[in-house]
Amino acid sequence: MLEKTCHCYFLLRSLFAMANSKRWNLFRNNKRGFSLIELMVTVGVVGILSAVIVPVTTASLPNYRLKGAARDVYSLMQKARLLAVKRDINARVVFNDAVSPGSYRLELNGNGVVDLPEEYQVDLATYGSGVDFGLPPGAPVNWGGNPINNAVGYAAKMCSFQSNGLVGGGTVYLINNQARIFYAITTVNSGGIKIRKYNGMQPFHRKNWFE
Repeated sequence: MLEKTCHCYFLLRSLFAMANSKRWNLFRNNKRGFSLIELMVTVGVVGILSAVIVPVTTASLPNYRLKGAARDVYSLMQKARLLAVKRDINARVVFNDAVSPGSYRLELNGNGVVDLPEEYQVDLATYGSGVDFGLPPGAPVNWGGNPINNAVGYAAKMCSFQSNGLVGGGTVYLINNQARIFYAITTVNSGGIKIRKYNGMQPFHRKNWFE
């Protein structure tokens, strides 16, 4: 990638040098419109920029999707806690990792189905790029340096918020098809919710986690 970027840089320099040369000025006049050489330079610049930007964007897309999926889980947990306190009920987020990609849903009445206006289900398949509950290969550790054994670390695969805002502690992990960077969405007993990102560095180390 560095070699390609340098090559494109020198091509751009050549094109701009051509645009500023005396020979280029011979083609310029006071008539309206663009000359053939102006069009050639424009097309060349656009082509070179596309050759650099498109591969970088394509390579970054899976991680953007993964980040979006993690934030959506975090947001749904926040909503579940808010509704539990506001309505004096037990609101829960239920995770389904029995299929791949998995899904999760918000339940407000605990009947196991989505049948209320504010209840809904999110299918991880909609994000693309292999976003799913999971862990990278190897021996990943969490921010405390402890081994991670399960992608969904909640009893009965559900995160349940009580009417006082308290919740059982646990963590759910999300990964994509690149299997390097992954996210952790964690709840603590007091009701707090955190989202963390592992930067993909190996060997795994607790210091490579960031909030």
